[in-house]
Amino acid sequence: MNLQGVCRGKRHSHRPLWWALAFGAGFGGNGTMIGSTASIVVATLSEKAHTPITSKLWDKRGPPVMLATCAVTSLLYMLAYPLYTH
Repeated sequence: MNLQGVCRGKRHSHRPLWWALAFGAGFGGNGTMIGSTASIVVATLSEKAHTPITSKLWDKRGPPVMLATCAVTSLLYMLAYPLYTH
């Protein structure tokens, strides 16, 4: 079953679900070092700058940042939801 199948025959649009999926995958990946490509690039560059970001440090600081970005995005998403449904 896909997102179009979930909303087929209902009054709801599937477009907001695609946005929610994109936000969740994009920001959720920032919680771990290997969760996103950008995180891997930053970790690699930090090693070259002689100030390595270890997995332990990332696990300490990554999840709070991920939760904050997901919370802000969720609030903005709720405010902008009417724009996505048209």
